[in-house]
Amino acid sequence: MVTSITEFLRRYNAKKKNNSYIIGFDYKGKVYAYVTKTLIHDGLYIDNTRKSLRFRMKKATKEKLINSEKCNYICTITELKSHINASIKCYNLGECFEKVITEMHAQTWIKDFVPYYEGSDLTVGNIHYSIKFARNCTIASQASISIK
Repeated sequence: MVTSITEFLRRYNAKKKNNSYIIGFDYKGKVYAYVTKTLIHDGLYIDNTRKSLRFRMKKATKEKLINSEKCNYICTITELKSHINASIKCYNLGECFEKVITEMHAQTWIKDFVPYYEGSDLTVGNIHYSIKFARNCTIASQASISIK
């Protein structure tokens, strides 16, 4: 079992198919998207109960990112929550954020279960994005990064 974040990330990075991230987060009732080529290390943790690498963005990190050129206001948290709808299989904020971002890029969002080592969530031009909403989101499971 991998016990260090550094080793978890090394194995994850060796397998991932995306080359960039769109990381969503909420701050004071507003939802923002931050575009980056690497995961934000501040907030990564290993969840031993779920046996996974997870991410929870800290308040200070949010405040810093909001003032970045790579960060954009998307909608209110209430508007994002309004997308939760069983009929379109959008069950949580992470899926809703992925849906909103995909549709902002004039693509149709379809609920899928494509793992990070087989594909990305969104492709725009030649950039393959993994889309994450930073409320205790899972980056990778212990099983997915195991050496076979």
